[in-house]
Amino acid sequence: MRKIAFAAIQAAVIPVARKAVAAARKLAAPIECVVRNGATTDRQLRHHELILIGDVLEDAGYDAEFIHSYGSPAGKAVAKVWRAEHRCEPPRVWTRHRTTGRPIEVCAYPADLSGRGAIEAGLRAYKRTAERFAA
Repeated sequence: MRKIAFAAIQAAVIPVARKAVAAARKLAAPIECVVRNGATTDRQLRHHELILIGDVLEDAGYDAEFIHSYGSPAGKAVAKVWRAEHRCEPPRVWTRHRTTGRPIEVCAYPADLSGRGAIEAGLRAYKRTAERFAA
């Protein structure tokens, strides 16, 4: 009898606890990103001194579904151009995922001409964004 009662309580409590943990993670994600990035990087992101590929695609008029599906491959194309031009890895920062809200590490590029050039060249090289970023 005790095992049946414990199983019933467990079946009722565990889903609620999982939802509570998931909600807490979503609330803590922005704070976790600030802590992982540090104050300087966080300020640069807030003041648009560092550019994320998802933001560039959003500014170009792509919808959220396109960015969710093709933002990562587009970012990889841009990172490849950055590595070829600068002979180093692009800077990486922590940010929140656009749909899940979880902290993720992504490449961020300077807003000056060196960053803009690599971003535009990479997005021209990626076939799904090439036509909008054609010169």
